[in-house]
Amino acid sequence: MKKTGRKKWIIISALALVLIIVGVTYYTSLSTGYESLEDMNGFPIPKSAELEKEEDNAKHYEWDGASAANGISKGYQLVITNRGWEETDRQGETITYHQDDFVLQLQYEDDRFSVFEVEE
Repeated sequence: MKKTGRKKWIIISALALVLIIVGVTYYTSLSTGYESLEDMNGFPIPKSAELEKEEDNAKHYEWDGASAANGISKGYQLVITNRGWEETDRQGETITYHQDDFVLQLQYEDDRFSVFEVEE
């Protein structure tokens, strides 16, 4: 193998390794910022969200990552999906998620969101 071909392969391999490390680090740090709601089938909630009010089938949080105009952050959406929740419907500021036989709705507004257990 020529020296230039070998150098090129080494550079490409090093860049690929760096990208993999950055991706794993990002995902790991992203995932650790969330806790699971055991009474709602493990639905993830940002650790920085503050519980404002709790009802029988709903929890209401204050969190600066929610916005009426922009929804919830992409990172939060990624964590929800990676923890096995599938988005099944989106209407206005309400997103419906499904996992196994469990259905939840997440409603958001500026600096607040709520999670509701939905009866099927």
